[in-house]
Amino acid sequence: MNQEFTRKKVNSYANICDICHQDNEAVLHNKFWGQRCCVEHYKDGTLRCSTCHRLKQPEIKYVDLGHGRNLCSDCYSITIADPKECEKHIFENVRRFYTGLNLNLDEDIPISLVDKDEMSRVRRRNYEMHRGIIGLATSIWDFKPIVTINRCTKYEDRIEVEKKANKLTMAESFAALFGSNKDNKLLLLFARPDVLMGMTLAHEMMHAWLRLQGLIGDRKPERLVEEGICQVMSHMYGKWFCSRGFKYLSYNKTDEQLQFTKDLNKYYANLKKIDSDEAYREGFKQAMHAVKENGLKKILDCILKKGHLAPKMEEDEDNCEDAKGSLPPHKNDVAPPQGLQWVIV
Repeated sequence: MNQEFTRKKVNSYANICDICHQDNEAVLHNKFWGQRCCVEHYKDGTLRCSTCHRLKQPEIKYVDLGHGRNLCSDCYSITIADPKECEKHIFENVRRFYTGLNLNLDEDIPISLVDKDEMSRVRRRNYEMHRGIIGLATSIWDFKPIVTINRCTKYEDRIEVEKKANKLTMAESFAALFGSNKDNKLLLLFARPDVLMGMTLAHEMMHAWLRLQGLIGDRKPERLVEEGICQVMSHMYGKWFCSRGFKYLSYNKTDEQLQFTKDLNKYYANLKKIDSDEAYREGFKQAMHAVKENGLKKILDCILKKGHLAPKMEEDEDNCEDAKGSLPPHKNDVAPPQGLQWVIV
């Protein structure tokens, strides 16, 4: 059972399931969202929100996004699905965040939105599929033309999606012929809450930034180091967005939407610590510890020059070898629901 839940016997109102409202001797309690439910609801087809992972309660409306994805009304209310709106509100905000950290991306990296099936199809060309993917940073020569979201219209209880098959340009064909690893393209799963879309893009942008600094091929850092620092950028963006980044949006959030945005960011910060993939889980912990101790600039310089996180590694190799052990141990190696993961190809 996932770490975010705990099985417990409770008395009085606490043993009433929020889904079927039946009295049950033992219920599962979501410690973060406070939802209580019977174990059976995880097997009987009860809908579950694809982003906050709460099970559907009778009084809550859910929106079907297709391909097995559903959003609760809270997540749907802060979701931006249309590519033009994402460019205006999400992509520009992430660039603003990076610029504020003096991490300028010299190239205009293409960013496309795709549905779950297309994301999986692109992913399968490179690696065996194990978990759901919400973001990809890849070189354009790695795959054939993809089908992207061209337009997406939100209604109160549904969305309408228009897709477009993209053909390779002459430049992309040239890159495909010679295999240029510096030609980046970012793919994001469409229709997710604004804060999560920005966090995913901030993660993928760091992959692209490292590539643009020449960390490819033999110079590519180990997976734990790279995924760790990318997770840190995602985490930092989430905190920035919830504190002041949302003020740059041209639309206003209600107090309830802003509070839910902050809660969702905190929820995903917790999920980073229990990710089933060691590179993401331990990489995030080690990178976060290193950044807190030495600052982001020094850690990035260290990754660029030496490929690791500890600036004093060469001076004290013993401390470097024990760096992982110095962090709090991971007690519950359990995957977050629906298998969240970022991947670089």
